[in-house]
Amino acid sequence: EDQDALYRNLAKAGVGDLVSVISLPSTLAAKAWDKRNINLLWIDGDHRYEAIRADYEAWKRFVMPGGTVAFHDIKTQGVQQLIRELVNAGELEPIGEIDSLAWFRRREQYA
Repeated sequence: EDQDALYRNLAKAGVGDLVSVISLPSTLAAKAWDKRNINLLWIDGDHRYEAIRADYEAWKRFVMPGGTVAFHDIKTQGVQQLIRELVNAGELEPIGEIDSLAWFRRREQYA
């Protein structure tokens, strides 16, 4: 049902040709990815620190210079910890936040 709704919404928004939907665990999908062509990396999965760190580490090298990284469920402890670490290290620059979503620009020296 969720995937049906996703495809309907992509079609309704007219962006179906711009979005790649991959139905695999994130870290497995990243192993098959080979291009630095992601302008928006959306991270929303297991909220434990180790899991969200693994998702980010698996995908960060594919984010285009200056690309956006968005995290969902930012009020959970694991997500908060990772965000705090990445911002403090200067890897991510905060752009915006609303409700349970925050998005960041990946600094070019890390891209």
